[in-house]
Amino acid sequence: GGLRLLRATAKRFASLCERAHIPLEKNFTMSYDTNIPRMVGLSGSSAIITAAFRALLQFYGKPEEGGASGLLRRLGVHDYEMPQHVLDVEAHELGIVAGLQDR
Repeated sequence: GGLRLLRATAKRFASLCERAHIPLEKNFTMSYDTNIPRMVGLSGSSAIITAAFRALLQFYGKPEEGGASGLLRRLGVHDYEMPQHVLDVEAHELGIVAGLQDR
């Protein structure tokens, strides 16, 4: 379900922050709600992962350092690379078979 998508996204985000030596000093709680049916090919899991990743960027991005976009830069991630990170969460963290068309 969606909770494992959130956990896997948080794990990938934490890994990127650790690699960039960015401390995660605040705790957070995530939840989600969707009306996209499961397993019908509408990229619902990709949407949840993307939203969760963007929410983490917003939550941890410091306004004085450029907010979410500043944090993304500090992580060394470009916007055009986000679909690959979403795919990596699905494929490598969760073992979900997905392709770039799902992004």
